[in-house]
Amino acid sequence: MRKRQSNNGYGFAIILTLILGRANAGIFNDSNRGWFFYESKPVIESVQVESKPIKQLTPGEKASQELEQLQKQLKEASALALLYPTPENVWNYQQLKTKIYDMSGVLTDQQVRNDWSRPDSYSANNPTGGEGLEINRKEQNACTADLIRQSGYTYGLYLFTSANCKYCDAQVNVLKKVSTAYGVSSMVVSFDGSRPNNLDDIPFGQDKGIMSKKFNVINEGKPVTVMFNIKTGQSQVLGYGYIPLDQVNNRICRFYTKQLGEF
Repeated sequence: MRKRQSNNGYGFAIILTLILGRANAGIFNDSNRGWFFYESKPVIESVQVESKPIKQLTPGEKASQELEQLQKQLKEASALALLYPTPENVWNYQQLKTKIYDMSGVLTDQQVRNDWSRPDSYSANNPTGGEGLEINRKEQNACTADLIRQSGYTYGLYLFTSANCKYCDAQVNVLKKVSTAYGVSSMVVSFDGSRPNNLDDIPFGQDKGIMSKKFNVINEGKPVTVMFNIKTGQSQVLGYGYIPLDQVNNRICRFYTKQLGEF
C-alpha cells in the first residue's frame, strides 16, 4: 500500500511540474528571459550616423570674417583710448592704427603696380602729362569743333556774371576764345546788372531773374557757363567757377558725345 502511495507521489510531482511549466511558459520562455540566459550575447546591428560635412569658407568669406574681427578690435581699442586714456590703452590704439596704415599702404602700392602693368588700366588709356596729355587735348578740341560743325551751329554759350565775381573777367576771355575758335554764338548775362570791362564784341544782357530761372542757375559770386541748343531749347550747365579753355572743350565733348560712365 505504501509503495503505491510512493509511486503516486512521484507521479503527482511530475504532473505538477508539467502543469506549472505550461502555466509559466509565457513568463520564462526564451524570448522573455533576456540575452543573459543565452550562451552568448546576440549581435546588435550598429546604426550608421551620418556626420554633417564641415562647411569650407571661401577666401572671400574668410577675409570678411577677419576684417570684421579687425574692425571690432579697432572699435574697442578706440573706445578704451578715448574714455580711459592710460598710456597702455593709447599705445595699443596707436599700434593697431599703425598696423591698419601698413595694410592700407600695401593695398595702395599693389593698386599702383596693377595700374602700371595692365593694358586695361586707367593710366594706360588716360595719360596725365607730357605729349600724351597734349594729344588728348587736341582730340577734345577736335571733338568740340566737330560737334558744333555737324550740328549746323545750333549751340550757343551763355556766361552769367556779377559784380562780386572774382573770376568773371577771366571767364569772359575764355568765352571769347571759344566763340572765335568754333563760331559759337555767345552772350554775357549779368545777375545784378553790372557790366564786365572786357566784353569787346560779346553781346551783353541783364538777367532780371528771367534767364537764370530758365537755365536753373543761381548767383553765388562765381561765373556760370551754360551751353544752349538754339533749335531744341535744351541747356546744359558746363560749370560754376573759372573753366579754362581745354576744360570747356572737355566738358562739351563729355556732355554731348559720351554716355554716363564712358570715358
